[in-house]
Amino acid sequence: EPKRRKPSSRPMPSSSLVKTEVPEPPPALPALPPPADSDTPAPADSADSETPAPADSGPAAAVTWETRFNELAEYKANHGDCNVPVGQGELGRWVSRQRVKRKKAGGVSQERIDRLDSINFNWVLRAKKPSTAWETRFDELSTYKLKHGNFKVSRNSVLGRWVDMQTFRFRAGKLSQDRIDSLTSIGFDLGKSDNAPYVPPASVEWETRFNELSRYKEEHGDCKVSSRGKNSTLGRWVRTQRTNYKDGKLAQGRVDQLNSIGFAFSLKETSPAQSWDTRFNELAAYKAEHGNSNIAVNSGKLGRWVSKQYIAHWCID
Repeated sequence: EPKRRKPSSRPMPSSSLVKTEVPEPPPALPALPPPADSDTPAPADSADSETPAPADSGPAAAVTWETRFNELAEYKANHGDCNVPVGQGELGRWVSRQRVKRKKAGGVSQERIDRLDSINFNWVLRAKKPSTAWETRFDELSTYKLKHGNFKVSRNSVLGRWVDMQTFRFRAGKLSQDRIDSLTSIGFDLGKSDNAPYVPPASVEWETRFNELSRYKEEHGDCKVSSRGKNSTLGRWVRTQRTNYKDGKLAQGRVDQLNSIGFAFSLKETSPAQSWDTRFNELAAYKAEHGNSNIAVNSGKLGRWVSKQYIAHWCID
């Protein structure tokens, strides 16, 4: 009987081992968007969203803000400022939104505020001449909005009457585009513009007459408007202000406005000495201009005064 071979105790060479590779799992598929009729809202894709993007969404949410910022920087380099009109396409609307969002707590991140400040961005839109009366009132309105969060200004105040005037001029189609842009940049709603007849409120009518009186004062040197002649409407209004003041019916804000242009609430006659000196100075000016003092008696107050001086002189005993 043949001998059986004992099994070898040597380890098998590694080359004889069979390798078994485990396949890697397939990559995860991206999430599908919700169907068109789903109640789940689609993610926002705002061009200037101030909300930080999720960690897995990458920098895509900030790209459009950066794009607009670069466009604004280029506009600044070409025009010298960042005052892009709101009607000038996407950039204008984006600029306006930055100003509006700044008014809200956390509306614009500090980093973006610093970026805009670095190119001298105007958070409150100003015209080139901020010293004008219109700009002064606009700045007061902007400050009021920041403090109170609305535009409910008392109509008995100077600012309130100015606000009424802007609405009136806008509806009448007489408000310039740069002023419309300034008001809308702070969220002020001018309402719908149309050509329909519009009756201004009493405060707007008063402000209109006050502006006429201011121009009269600049031209004539006083506020003594006659209630007859070409300025009869303004003259009657002036007389009404004196009457209302005397009766205690004129609001203090309007009293202050009239005082600011040197309005006389009571027409007191000057003393005889003051009146004589005034006429004498007028006569001296007439003599310097005409070379004589022969003024016709029908040449107004000075002519009548000269005539009275002749009569007084020849009637002296």
